[in-house]
This record gives sequence, C-alpha cells and structure tokens, in this order.
Amino acid sequence: MAYQESDANAGMAERGIGWIFAVVGLALGAIGLLRGFGIVGTEGVDIPGIGDAGGLQAAVQSDFWEAIVWMLPGFGAAIIAWAMNGARTYRMEDTRSPARMSAYVMVVVSIAAGVLALLVGFDLLGQGTNPLDGVLWGMATVLTSLVSAAMYVTAPSPAAETDYLVRVVEARVGRAQAAGTPASGTMRRGTEPLG
Repeated sequence: MAYQESDANAGMAERGIGWIFAVVGLALGAIGLLRGFGIVGTEGVDIPGIGDAGGLQAAVQSDFWEAIVWMLPGFGAAIIAWAMNGARTYRMEDTRSPARMSAYVMVVVSIAAGVLALLVGFDLLGQGTNPLDGVLWGMATVLTSLVSAAMYVTAPSPAAETDYLVRVVEARVGRAQAAGTPASGTMRRGTEPLG
C-alpha cells in the first residue's frame, strides 16, 4: 500500500477535541483553586467518622478535599488534551488502529470516572457520600487518562515508503531550483555522500 498524505480532517478533529479537553481541564483546575482557598462555595465539609483527630479533623473540614475533587478530573482532562494534541496521524487508518481505538475507549472511561468524581464527591447521587469518595473516582480519572495517553504513544508510525520519499525530494529540489539555488547546493555540511 502506498504511503498517503495525512488525513487533515481526522487530525484536525482530534486536535480540536484535544483543545476542548484543555479548556475543560483549565476550568476545573480554576474552580478547584477558588474552592480550595475558600473564595467560592460554602464552609468546609465535616466528614463523618474522623472524630476528634486534631489537625487531621481541621484539614478534613477545610475546603481542601472539595478542591481536590474538582482538580483531579481537571488533571485527567489535561492529560487527555496533551495526548490528543501530541498524537500524530499519518493516515486515516491510524485513527482506526487498535491502539487508537483503545485510547478512545479509555478516554470515554476517563470522562465517566471524572463525572462520577464530581457527582459522588458532592453527594449529588443522594447516597450520603463525601468528598473523599469523590477523590477515589478522581484518582481513577487520572489513571485512565494516563493509560489513554500511553495508548496514543503506542500507535505505530508507518515507515515512509519510496514514493513518499521521492515526492519529498522532488518538492525540495523544485523549491531550491525555483529560488535559483542549484540542487547540489541544498546539502548541509556534513550530509554529503561519502566516497
């Protein structure tokens, strides 16, 4: 099969989605910071079962854990944005490779874990949960987003085939000749053939 130029639509769509994840990650991180410093939201949450543990009780009652519940899904979104914007798509087939499809599945799992982190962490499901329960789901978000980033990296990059290399050389020689430079003058020092 001949080497094909990269599919611009697939690559641009993936990068666009990556930028959306970047904005979501920044927004969640900003909300976490504002919550952590007590700028927004109510007074800290008392987590039952801690008892009189001194400093630990004060830390648990603080806004810290609610900030972490906001920030962990933000970390996950940032990791996914980094993976999507850093991935190279050489051919349309690359977006359908098993590694890339597995990465997409892990992205969906990461999104689900992030949503659960927020719902469970703020007891929006009515189960009597607390922010520490949301932190566990948030850690799952970070873990699955790291796995998806690893799957993006493992997608194979095809070796450039002869017809592609010929087109690249012809294009470069054509540009050099159009600029009035002889083709032999385009070599950089140290790249001349031996012999």
